[in-house]
Amino acid sequence: MFTQVTVTRDYDLATGAAPSGTVYFTPSAWLVNGVTVPPAAVAAPLNVAGQITVDLFANTDPATAPAGSYYTVREDISGQPTRTYTVIIPHNIGSTVDLSGLGGTSGYGTSGYGLGGYGL
Repeated sequence: MFTQVTVTRDYDLATGAAPSGTVYFTPSAWLVNGVTVPPAAVAAPLNVAGQITVDLFANTDPATAPAGSYYTVREDISGQPTRTYTVIIPHNIGSTVDLSGLGGTSGYGTSGYGLGGYGL
């Protein structure tokens, strides 16, 4: 079975105000590990404080197929350019992780779990 990980993130505008918007997480392929997860986007709307919290399945569990899968993250923050990048959600990272710690091809990250991201 899949390991479930809670992904969080706090967004602020340069003024310190909380933005509105939605962050989407889409698996790169059909994920299979006891159950099947289609590659449908999971929406994480920002709350009034500009934060997200979303429970996602890790895609590195040893029994998860296909190996090498990832999530495409699309940040749709009101008034800002849309930003898209990919992340891996490791099964052994803990029960909660900040999105900035997952890395990404053109996003945030410092943990090395992303696909070539850069640090803050």
